Amino acid sequence: PDSGELTPIGNYQTGDDSVPFSIAIAPNGKYLYVANIGFNTVTAFEIDPDSGELTPIGNYQTGDDSNPQSITVDPNGNYVYVANSNTDTIRTFEINQDSGTLSKSGDDVATGEYPVSVVVVRIWQNIDDMDNVLDGVAYD
Repeated sequence: PDSGELTPIGNYQTGDDSVPFSIAIAPNGKYLYVANIGFNTVTAFEIDPDSGELTPIGNYQTGDDSNPQSITVDPNGNYVYVANSNTDTIRTFEINQDSGTLSKSGDDVATGEYPVSVVVVRIWQNIDDMDNVLDGVAYD
């Protein structure tokens, strides 16, 4: 960790005909999620805290011909968001905190044309009690 040097630890299968395209790690460091183009899935892995090796948890559908391009985990580690470029949507999955498994949460959200990236950030808020002004910044 002090040098920043990378050391290969293995190769991990995400599914037949899949192309791993984007990865995200849960904030607790326990789970890794991979968006797979071609296979239209997210693959979930558990991360060994000592070795860093991965144990497969499962594959989760992102939708027919969805072409998942990007994946992220929200800052609280409760949800995975996947940008699907062919269907112009973002699919949300809820993370089971005990197992790392995913379950689809709500309807897919429509986006602009061909989304290729998704990121979730905390919006910091500061409410001034004197004049009830909400200070915050959001990026479009």
